[in-house]
Amino acid sequence: FLTFEGIEFNFYNSQTATSTNAPHTGTGAFAVMGLGRGGNDAYIQFEFEGLAEVSFDVSWWSTADSNNLEFITELAFQVWDEDLEVWVTLYDFTDDLDPAVYTTITVQVTEGSVFRLFGSASITSNGIRIAIDNLVLSVPVV
Repeated sequence: FLTFEGIEFNFYNSQTATSTNAPHTGTGAFAVMGLGRGGNDAYIQFEFEGLAEVSFDVSWWSTADSNNLEFITELAFQVWDEDLEVWVTLYDFTDDLDPAVYTTITVQVTEGSVFRLFGSASITSNGIRIAIDNLVLSVPVV
C-alpha cells in the first residue's frame, strides 16, 4: 500500500521506481506495472469519492519492453461496478504506449468510487513493464 494525501493506493505486481534512461530522465519517482509477473496481472487501485476526471502519463519502461506489445491482453483504466460486481473498462490505453515519450491520458468519470489502472499479459515475463506518472484526480468544479 502507498498512501498519498489521504488516498490509499493498492499495488499488485507494481512498484515505484526511478530511472535516468529516456523517457524517464528528470521525472523523479513514478509507478511501474509489471505485466506478466506472478499471475500475469498488475494493477494500481484506489478509492476516490466524487471523481470527475483522471489523467496520467504512460510509457514503456524501456524500448526492449515495447517488443512485447503483442503479449498484452489488457491495459486499461477501470471502475468497479458495485451492482454487477465486475470491473468495467473506461479507457483502454494499449495503443497509446510509446517507448520514446510519455503520453498523457485523460478519462472522464461519471460514476463509481473504486478505480484501477490494470494490465494483463498472455505470458509470464519480466519484460512487460509499463510506466505510469503524474496521476491527477479531479473533482467537479462547482
